[in-house]
Amino acid sequence: PVLSLKADGMSAEMKLAAEDSSCVAATLAWLQQVVIDHGFCPWATKALAKGSLRCVECCETSPAAVEVFVRAEARRLEAQGAEELCNTLVVCPHVEAWHDFSIFQN
Repeated sequence: PVLSLKADGMSAEMKLAAEDSSCVAATLAWLQQVVIDHGFCPWATKALAKGSLRCVECCETSPAAVEVFVRAEARRLEAQGAEELCNTLVVCPHVEAWHDFSIFQN
């Protein structure tokens, strides 16, 4: 299922897949097996243990649309307060321009 969220103060709808998508599951497995198990980020361990980490799949297909989505998510986190959630991993498997990881290495 696809959930629709309205970005605060924006007329455009942001679309994201359910938080239990296969991309989200793979990302959380990677987070556990690589980042946490190897101690790369002590904050990730704490956030996961506290339940203050949210992982969502963004269904947008362009970098510009993902930027709007991420800004809306940041506003949501800010409005919600750090007591509940303080981190979000946004998984973007539908942005074809990002399928080649080498573009991020420059």
